[in-house]
Amino acid sequence: MPRVAHLTAVHPADDVRIFAKECRSLAAAGYQVDLVVPGASNRVVDGVAVHGVAPPAGGRLGRMTRTVLEVYRTARRLDADLYHVHDPELLPAALMLRGRGKQVVYDSHEHLPQQIVTKPWIPAEIRRPLARVADVGERLAVRRLSAVVTAEPYVARRFEPVARKVVTVNNFPSVAEFDRPAGDWPNRERAVCYAGAITELRGVGVMLEAIARTNATLLLAGRFSPAHLEQEVKRSPGWESVDYLGQLPRPAVGEMMSRAQAGLVVLRAIPNYLEANPIKMFEYMAAGIPVIASDFPAWRGIVESHECGICVDPESADDVAAAIWRIVDNPEDAQRMGENGRRAARSHYSWETERATLLELYRELVGPPAE
Repeated sequence: MPRVAHLTAVHPADDVRIFAKECRSLAAAGYQVDLVVPGASNRVVDGVAVHGVAPPAGGRLGRMTRTVLEVYRTARRLDADLYHVHDPELLPAALMLRGRGKQVVYDSHEHLPQQIVTKPWIPAEIRRPLARVADVGERLAVRRLSAVVTAEPYVARRFEPVARKVVTVNNFPSVAEFDRPAGDWPNRERAVCYAGAITELRGVGVMLEAIARTNATLLLAGRFSPAHLEQEVKRSPGWESVDYLGQLPRPAVGEMMSRAQAGLVVLRAIPNYLEANPIKMFEYMAAGIPVIASDFPAWRGIVESHECGICVDPESADDVAAAIWRIVDNPEDAQRMGENGRRAARSHYSWETERATLLELYRELVGPPAE
């Protein structure tokens, strides 16, 4: 049985893409799967052997030095046939493992250079130079690796000229996770929802301004980033219309969506979002609720082709508020859009279809789980 190890120095042990989708799918297919992750206890979960290393100390510098070294040492001890690396910080470790004759896959979750230019903790004057250095370094590193997996088609285009093999495994939701009875739509709460990282770039400001201009409730779940943003947001007049649920476990996220009449994904128009496939939008579709989404060309094409929501100007609270009014005042139309989205998620945007691409790559690199 081929042994495969997923490595991260950044993500938590229950990360949805790494653990819930990729590792569990590989274990279910019959591979021997290890997950090396900081701050976790050693245990076996759903056939995946979790190996915890010391959590980062000393902030980002500690994560990029000590934690990376601990992840690499643990990875070497496992002596896996294939290593699947999930962070740019781990590319030096990936190259060392490749030098030992191992198959190594780099999973690029996002467009790294575009991500760097929006990081508030990086001084503005060095963001673009640093992004250029990261772009060159990342593309040089992947030349030596076995393959690159990307979560977005537009990210794949960065690596196609330089990598040996590039496949896109979209970060679509598992529809089974949201597969619950739709219930009696008119009896749903007069509410819209958002679940995920709560940041300015993800539109928390405009969501609060918009909900204050309606008589609906915003069901809000997730963690504020940076932490002090929470106190700033709570001073907004719109906070009176918010039901803040904190950071929810995955089953509770689906339950929250079943209370709402629409899901908000009003990310601001920065380069890293314009072409991305927002997982939150597809989760709303899988849950059978309409989406109120930023009017980016790529997103508009999905929403309009499936008639599953409303596209809005993500900088306009009035535009977002008008969409909320339209949803909560027209439950029959909202239910129809939600059902359209549910059908589209099952036929076009589900993890159940994406995992076949991942398994095919593994069969090519290390063979099937059992000969």
